[in-house]
Amino acid sequence: MIDFFDCKRFMRYLGKLWTEQRRTMFLSAAILLGIMFIIEVWICLTAYNNLYGYGDCVRISDPARTSISFSCSLLFVAGSCIAASRLFTDGQQKAGRIHVLTMPVSMFENWLARIVLFVGGYVLVFHIVFYALEVCRVVLLTSIYPNVDLAVQSLSSITSFQHDPLMNALYTLVWYVYPISLFVLGSMVFPRKPLLGTTISVFILGLIAMFILAFFNSFSEILIDTLTLWAAFLSMANLWLSYRRMCELEVIDRM
Repeated sequence: MIDFFDCKRFMRYLGKLWTEQRRTMFLSAAILLGIMFIIEVWICLTAYNNLYGYGDCVRISDPARTSISFSCSLLFVAGSCIAASRLFTDGQQKAGRIHVLTMPVSMFENWLARIVLFVGGYVLVFHIVFYALEVCRVVLLTSIYPNVDLAVQSLSSITSFQHDPLMNALYTLVWYVYPISLFVLGSMVFPRKPLLGTTISVFILGLIAMFILAFFNSFSEILIDTLTLWAAFLSMANLWLSYRRMCELEVIDRM
């Protein structure tokens, strides 16, 4: 009987997964860098082209602030969902599921290693690329536009759930984690075509949610708090269900 969790065994298995997936992850990181670089350049070209009419003594806010945060936030969520849908790519076929089931690790270690590598790895790489490009943008444009209040942006700078910055960051984190947890669950429920199956399911759920929210005249603070707490609960439930679904893996090759 394998223990529920052993740190050394977990790290060895995580290293094994990294060895198997590193080429794909390096390629994904390069694609992410290219996409984000294009976004940053395009926003800079469109946002800073009409600033020469201001005098150097007139301080203006960064016109690219909202566009960069919004675009990169969408890219972060979309990329995280795609990364989460790849959680079980090596188990889509019968031979892959046999390989997963016969690994000398507990199922929790197997599940957690995939979460750390695919989801956590993407989050880490995204933030490294995002802040590296943001620092380059600020350094390069400070001398060109001295009258613009340039600053490194963050993914939570466009949200205003709460006045307290800490609570606002917490609420933003919940709404980032929720869609990712849906695709983590979808990778186990739809092992053959996780991205397509989960996207269709999320689209249907989104339509139902929009229909329900249409009965509310405005988004009050109480409603936002309630929805955020519900999203946090569903996020934890989705992660738990994905683990339970992985524990119930079958070797039978079903269509």
